[in-house]
Amino acid sequence: KFSEWLDQQIEGRFSRAKLTRETKISDGALRNYLSGQTLPDSDQAQRLAETLGINSLQLASMIVANQVADSGGTLADPTPPEEPELEEISASAVASLPLAVAPIPAEALLNPAPAPFMPASSDEEHLLSLWRRLHPQGRRATVQFIATLLAEG
Repeated sequence: KFSEWLDQQIEGRFSRAKLTRETKISDGALRNYLSGQTLPDSDQAQRLAETLGINSLQLASMIVANQVADSGGTLADPTPPEEPELEEISASAVASLPLAVAPIPAEALLNPAPAPFMPASSDEEHLLSLWRRLHPQGRRATVQFIATLLAEG
């Protein structure tokens, strides 16, 4: 739960008053987050991430997961990738392996090609524009609606 996670993050690092000052989030809102009554909107989540020094995408995914769970849905637990089994090879066996290196033109080293620019489609641009214009409460309602759909799906 987000409330438990937030409580662990601030324990020993921030008082509630200090966190409200640094994030510019009201004490009432912070109290609601800590009690599990509400979740932060995107702007408040961003300020929390910056103040706590954590990745904002991880915080966003935690908030969405919390909303999905509150809507009755479940999320699959991410399974860690399996470690490949490594075969032990002796140093003499490695030394006897043939080594081939393809030549690299000097121009490629001096003037590396820039990564190709991949423009967003006009639909994506339009959606991003609409999202940016939404009031934070509208964003929260949209995310909650998506979480509900995921829970039903």
